[in-house]
Amino acid sequence: MGQSGLLDRTPLSALISGPRSRSKSMPDTGVVLFFLGLLVIGLFLESLAARARMPVSVLLVPLGFAASELATRVAGLDLGIRWDNLGMFITYVIVPSLVFESALRFDTDALRRDAAAVFLLAFPLLLLAAGITACIAYFGIGHPEGFPWAVALLAGAILSSTEMTGMFNLLIRAGAPKRIAWILEGESIFNDTAALLLFMLLLSVALMSDDAVSASGVALDFFRLFLGGIAVGFICGFVARAILRRMPGDHAFAVLSFATAYGVFLFAQKILHVSGALAVLTAGLLLCSDLRRTRQEGTFPEALWSFVAHTAGSLVFILAGVSITLGMFQDQWLAMLVGAAAVLAARAVTVFGVLGPVSRLPGVMPLALPDQAVLIWGSVRGSVTMALALSLPLQLESWYTLQALVY
Repeated sequence: MGQSGLLDRTPLSALISGPRSRSKSMPDTGVVLFFLGLLVIGLFLESLAARARMPVSVLLVPLGFAASELATRVAGLDLGIRWDNLGMFITYVIVPSLVFESALRFDTDALRRDAAAVFLLAFPLLLLAAGITACIAYFGIGHPEGFPWAVALLAGAILSSTEMTGMFNLLIRAGAPKRIAWILEGESIFNDTAALLLFMLLLSVALMSDDAVSASGVALDFFRLFLGGIAVGFICGFVARAILRRMPGDHAFAVLSFATAYGVFLFAQKILHVSGALAVLTAGLLLCSDLRRTRQEGTFPEALWSFVAHTAGSLVFILAGVSITLGMFQDQWLAMLVGAAAVLAARAVTVFGVLGPVSRLPGVMPLALPDQAVLIWGSVRGSVTMALALSLPLQLESWYTLQALVY
């Protein structure tokens, strides 16, 4: 399908030795109408998904795939999706909106009741899950030259991000305990950012030559990205909150929150070269703390950011469907099966093997076996996972296999 203009599936060697096709500076009218139409169709699919008690993303991916097949093969439309500009769009447009909206959804009271479980899942168990996923992916694919350890670890980082957007009410309607739904919600808010940080670090390692990689260098980069992102986010969030207190009002918060989300991300990521996602989350938590204390739910800023994140998430899943080809199922079926098995196995080990026993310690609220089962099956992978898969650079030789594994 690369020849039809949908995606460039040219081997990396050809891209290096031959000229790359230039990306369009602006999408044409047909492409814009195509994606706007898919977003409208997605609205009808939401009601269908709600009745079927499933995330709408399950329907958006096939929608993107079927529509792209018709557009490229039947209508001959060039959708203009190229990996050199898609990565920029995902990184600098989609990711900041998803991270900031998660900060706006943050519930301090719910977190305080189950802080141990949330932070255990979001940080140390995320690293454990990423390691288990990487091991299963590496040995399951069994191709050290084409799928080395660095790429396997990158797969673990991408697949460790969980998401609860649209899932909270679904779990409650299905009869899951509200406490477990809040644990999953708190985990998704923090581990998205942790997974983004881990992705950045491991992607730089995967693109390095073996001689340039050292354990001390990787550790220093991690602390630089982590501490630098928190510091930038804290300073910018403190300034934004001070401005908001002098200029109260919903519209002032809306403008300031947009400037904070995208400005802080660009400043941290492009200028200071620290974690932009962590900077946005930190700044967002500071800025949104005033909103939660002084206003009721359902305000204009909350509705605005809910719309932005919802639209961004829908676009990610539609783009994922557009990027899927029939050849991926023929060539990468093993990677797809390995990816699914790795995610389920890693989650089962971290919840049943670690979180369950820890919850029985003194001072920690216990988790019964049925609750642990809900934590396993209720942890879905969402728009951040798909966004990271879509942003993989062509310079990464195993990008196609890795993307198929994540899908």
